[in-house]
Amino acid sequence: MDDLTSSNEGFENQEPSKELKQWLRERDAEIGNGAIKVKTFLKKDPSIDNWDNVLNRNYILTSIRLDKLDFKHHYFNPRTPNGDKVKELSASISQLSLLSPLTCVSLRDDFVKDNELVYLIDGRHRYSALMLLRNKRMETGNKFEEDVFVDLKIFYDTKRSDAYLMSNYLNRSRRQLKPGEYYGSIVKIYDEKENELIALTKDGVMPKETKVFKSISSELKNKELDLSVGRIVGQIAFNNEDRTSWFGYIGIDQNERMDETSAESFKPMTAGVLFHLLKPLCYNKAYDDTGEKRAIEINNAEELGRKYKNIVFRRKDFRKDRQEVTAMYIACKTYVSMAFGELLRDILLKDKKYKNHKLESVFASVDVDWNGVEDVLKHFVEIMEEQAKSINEFKSKDINYDILKKTWSYQTQKNQVLAGLIPEMEKKLGYKIHGNGDM
Repeated sequence: MDDLTSSNEGFENQEPSKELKQWLRERDAEIGNGAIKVKTFLKKDPSIDNWDNVLNRNYILTSIRLDKLDFKHHYFNPRTPNGDKVKELSASISQLSLLSPLTCVSLRDDFVKDNELVYLIDGRHRYSALMLLRNKRMETGNKFEEDVFVDLKIFYDTKRSDAYLMSNYLNRSRRQLKPGEYYGSIVKIYDEKENELIALTKDGVMPKETKVFKSISSELKNKELDLSVGRIVGQIAFNNEDRTSWFGYIGIDQNERMDETSAESFKPMTAGVLFHLLKPLCYNKAYDDTGEKRAIEINNAEELGRKYKNIVFRRKDFRKDRQEVTAMYIACKTYVSMAFGELLRDILLKDKKYKNHKLESVFASVDVDWNGVEDVLKHFVEIMEEQAKSINEFKSKDINYDILKKTWSYQTQKNQVLAGLIPEMEKKLGYKIHGNGDM
């Protein structure tokens, strides 16, 4: 057990903490190759161009008795637990055993919650499946072998921001994370990295957003876009402290109900769709300030949520199934939202103040014309009502290509939706959106 610092040629090993060694001893851990230091999961990835930001990562490969493991918390795991997935895995494990190790972290700082020193960051479903098997056997009176060991890969001396980053990457590479889960983890990655950079300064100086972006490695899907627009979505979509905006109407996926305890209607919009709606309205790169402009964008994105809640998310449009199409559900379709985000941006850009101030995005302004936005949203809903009528008419009759031509909102390309949406919006507004002059 004391041989936890075996060498690995080419790297200088960092010895595990006394607390981690004690944690392993208390759980009868079996150490195989000792502590090994690795560079990164994506060492050969050409997209990683700044290796100064990629930390050497120490890890221990070990086996620990299942009855001595108790991973309670989900601090660093972005995935939402799924009961059906747990049952499916338990059936597989009972036949094939656990084929890959659970991945954990032990942090370098004093982040310890409820005396939990080691946190599970990848393998929550597999761990839950093992515990389900164990509990079932105990309930039926069958003996569950006390010497069942589980393989663990424990990364130690890890920063909190790195723990979130590793968890995000591991869960995403194993199975596609839902956008809501992904953007939630982006917020944690950014916040922890920002705190770490502040701690490195003498006076607790806030780092510029450009510095935080640069300090986060490129293991994200689309680094700048995720850390800008994705982070905004992660902050506003599930913020239960502000129930006047998007909260309660944005789902992790398209099958999430308004009330999970009943058969009430589906949530109208997903986090992924909200991302596409906000992308044209916000700056897609890092600001060269300490968060002032991003804060303005977040406030404007939340205000847009309040307008959507009052104008688009109409109670009369909610349905328990998807058989009848309503204006709200069409307005919240992916390609319609992508098109409307661009259209709203272009309408706001007609205001001369954007050109005078040379802002990076329309939502970086503190003077957004919200009365004008309300009018545009009301027109948008009216247009979507006509689309809903045409679509329901088409669905209720034999194939009618004349009706089908009118249902441009069901196109699966943003530009095809814009081709139908722009002229309809221009009729409502009474002026050309692109170019000068009245209709």
